[in-house]
Amino acid sequence: MARKQRFDADYFPFIAKDGRTLFLLESKYKCLGTGFFTNVLRLLTLTPNHHIRIVDESDRMEFFARVKIDDQSGAEMLEIMLKTGKLHRKLWEDYGVIYCPDLITSLGPLYEKRSNKIISDAEIMEMYPKMGQSAPETPYKVPGNTQSKVKERKEKETKEKERETPPTSGKTRSDAVHPKYGVPMNAKRYETLCDEYDKSTVDEYVKRAVNYVAAKGKVPYKDYAAAAANFMSRDNVPKKIKSTGAADEIELMKAEPVGTLTPEETQAMKLKAFSRSRDGPNIDF
Repeated sequence: MARKQRFDADYFPFIAKDGRTLFLLESKYKCLGTGFFTNVLRLLTLTPNHHIRIVDESDRMEFFARVKIDDQSGAEMLEIMLKTGKLHRKLWEDYGVIYCPDLITSLGPLYEKRSNKIISDAEIMEMYPKMGQSAPETPYKVPGNTQSKVKERKEKETKEKERETPPTSGKTRSDAVHPKYGVPMNAKRYETLCDEYDKSTVDEYVKRAVNYVAAKGKVPYKDYAAAAANFMSRDNVPKKIKSTGAADEIELMKAEPVGTLTPEETQAMKLKAFSRSRDGPNIDF
């Protein structure tokens, strides 16, 4: 059996000699700067495709919580890493992506032993829309996947016809990436989940799957849509309530309401029950 493709790593090389970025962080923030620097690189190493996208306040809060720093100090140190070039300035300003070119270079020898290639900054720019723009209509390929974008466009019409068909059980192929979290997923399964549940709920569980992998150091999922479905099934997340339709509503309006029994009807039922059970135990009315 072929070994599963991995898009994360268990470690990263740490050069003992001071570089400019670490020197500036430690000069101003002492050991707090050292901790921030190493925690950012650790988090990027463990995150699938070695980048983190921050698009809203909750993403920002979670990022600073994971690197163990307060928002104000974290923002200042992040800016220092951007100024020194340790983090990619264009990806951050245009796409909200935290990406370290030096980390990608240092992980290069590890990916040379793998069948899949490490992600590049150009591929990340294709994966996401610029900040304030809508997501691209056609999902881009996952790094390492041999399927071309041209073929994916041709399959788009087929996917439109198959939207109403729920995914079958068993293995599915990841043919897209999540527009926000950049993790591999099966586009058809994701669309079906969004039809069955609220899209925001599906995205929240994709995020939980990403965080679970990063926190536990697990092998990343091949299909994060399937992982989200499993998490939602485990948590018994309710599906959308489908409308009964206008015809059903009319019938419900025509239905006569059930009234309460009159005192005479209640007494008659008691007498009837007593007559059936007079040879049995006493009944307390």
